[in-house]
Formats: sequence, structure tokens, C-alpha cells
Amino acid sequence: MNGDHDARGTRPSRGLALAAAVLVAVTGCSWIRGCAETRLEVEPLHVSDRSAPVTFTARLTADGGPVARARVHFFARIGAPGEKLGEQIGDGTTDADGVARLVRRDGVAGLVLPGKRAVGYSAQFATIGEVGGRDYCWTEASAPITS
Repeated sequence: MNGDHDARGTRPSRGLALAAAVLVAVTGCSWIRGCAETRLEVEPLHVSDRSAPVTFTARLTADGGPVARARVHFFARIGAPGEKLGEQIGDGTTDADGVARLVRRDGVAGLVLPGKRAVGYSAQFATIGEVGGRDYCWTEASAPITS
């Protein structure tokens, strides 16, 4: 089966495919009183070579717009889907579009010990203090890594 077609051999609409590809987590209540609700978006990551350089991305928004100059933490999920076993793999700072990036030159294979496998990743925004003169609430999002 061609990756651009569904099981019936038809091509799904691009809008539905894009909506299905983006996984989002929206924050709940935060311990910071009066903080602005935030939202992180990450996409599933497909790698054909687990040792090739890879870029993790996450987009942070609040009130429908991007949040710039915010630190986002990235974590690898190790093991089977649904397990929360993992470790922090690095940080990225959001640009003017609210996008944070983390480049790993050693690929997803470099995230784990031999015999283990990175099956997903997550991004987390957890601020103490202000970003650009405003307090924002905590949020996180996660997505699978496939090969």
C-alpha cells in the first residue's frame, strides 16, 4: 500500500491527514495564579535511519498566538508505547513563531542504551517567573517515534 493512500486505495484529504498528524496537550490548572493558558503541539516523528541526525520540534501558543523566547524541555520515552519511562534529552527556545527545536546529531539511536528503543518523545513548558513580561501556565505534549 502506498503511504499516500488509505486501505481503499483512495487519497485522504490533506486537511484530515494534517489534523491527525498533530498531537496536542492542553494544560490544566497551574500553580501559578493568574497565568495565561498555554498549548504545546508536537508531531509524530518517523525516522528511516535511527542513527541519522534528527530535529525535535514543538510549538507553544497562548491566546491563539505564538509565545516567543520560552524554554521548552524535550524528553525521550523509552520502552513500549504508554510507558512514561524516559529522560530529558535537551532544551530549545521558541522563536517568533513559537517553535522550539532540538537537534540531535546522533539520531534517536543515540538517546538510549544498547538494547533499548526510543518509542516516543514529549515536550514540556514549565516556567517559573515571566516570559516576555507575562506568566504562562505549564503544559506538555507527546508523540510517537516510528521507523
